[in-house]
Amino acid sequence: MRFKHILPAALAALFLLSACEGLGGGSFTYKMDGVEIAEGSTVDLQIGQFIDIYAYPEDGSEPHRLVAWTSEDPSVAASLSGGLIGVHGGETSATAHIEGTEKTVTMKVRVPKTPHGDIYVSIDSDEDGKPAFFVNGERTDEKWDILTQDEQGNIFQGAISGSLTVKMNGKTVVEGHTIPGTLANYKAKGGKLYVVSNVSDAQAHWCIISSAGVVREGNLDTIHNEWDSGAGAVNAMDEAPDGTLVFWGRIWNPENKWVTYAHIWELLTDDTVTARMHYRDGWDLMRPSYDAGIDSEGNHIVLIQDFDLGDFEIWKNETMLYRPTENAHIANWGRSGKMVLRGTDIWFGCCEITRQGDEWWDMTSALTVFKNGKKQFAAVTVEDSLGGMDICITPSGDVYTVTLTSGALVCKNGTPVLFIPETNLVNPSLAVREL
Repeated sequence: MRFKHILPAALAALFLLSACEGLGGGSFTYKMDGVEIAEGSTVDLQIGQFIDIYAYPEDGSEPHRLVAWTSEDPSVAASLSGGLIGVHGGETSATAHIEGTEKTVTMKVRVPKTPHGDIYVSIDSDEDGKPAFFVNGERTDEKWDILTQDEQGNIFQGAISGSLTVKMNGKTVVEGHTIPGTLANYKAKGGKLYVVSNVSDAQAHWCIISSAGVVREGNLDTIHNEWDSGAGAVNAMDEAPDGTLVFWGRIWNPENKWVTYAHIWELLTDDTVTARMHYRDGWDLMRPSYDAGIDSEGNHIVLIQDFDLGDFEIWKNETMLYRPTENAHIANWGRSGKMVLRGTDIWFGCCEITRQGDEWWDMTSALTVFKNGKKQFAAVTVEDSLGGMDICITPSGDVYTVTLTSGALVCKNGTPVLFIPETNLVNPSLAVREL
């Protein structure tokens, strides 16, 4: 899916290029809001900022978009859709090629630098429908189905292709381990990776991995539920301080499979399983709202999403705390909300929309970050919809976000630090290693 060019409010470096030749024998100028740039001039370009130049014939006829760009260093500024976009902090030179002539105009481009850690971005699907993985904006040959980090900064990467391979901080800790069923969710906490998959409607599999490899694994029979129904699934898991494993998921009502109920299972250290229904009828933890965990005080914190209302709710120990926003944008093509627990703090990021008119495309979207229900900042704002997001928090407390809009834009505490200029990306995941 294509998105409009990002950060429209940031288009401050706008250009006028004086042309010495005409198209079809006529004279013309090149403009964008009337700011003149001569050969060799310096242009300041923000990360994620898109510039575009149009040719204005002197005879007053309609302008034409006639300029394509080449960049000496595409890792700083890259050509995208016939324009130039800021990618990463640094300096380079870029040349505007005037279509239909041999005329070019070259200028120096400066993109502001913001210190940041090593940025890992995993994409479920690129424009060819294949997964993709980027390190500091550079595409690699690796393919990771799992990318996450814990509160200590440990980064886990996992690949599932018939079996599971996991790296922890770049070192392989598990290789060729069988994981039955379909991957449902994963999370990192306290130096461990928790992986849960659904084997069937009546059974889930779980696995806990550390630097020592697989430390625990087993099956959970989801038929232990309110109705002994064999139709269910697990969406998330975590470990309590006493070693109890807690699973969150959903059960289909045996009398009406169109109705689902949120369920919670607890697997005690003696392998006893308890199960109960909680929250309100009709709310479940289906993807993309599948975040649940246990905070530093042992409280159960759950992010619940209603697909019909388009709302998120944060629950604590089966009591609703708050709705972070009334403008949540729930997109079927990617993650639209993500919760991260740090101590007793609840961080939450989501794609919000504000309708600007009666038509569905008349909207403004923003990737907004909340802490304990209070808005912290809007990392990205576009006049279109956003195509998935992720949020991670480093040990020092920096908040990184990634969202998709004509590429993948990564921000640190709301400031853009990296743009990946590839289109038609779907569902990003993010991890950052502090330097």
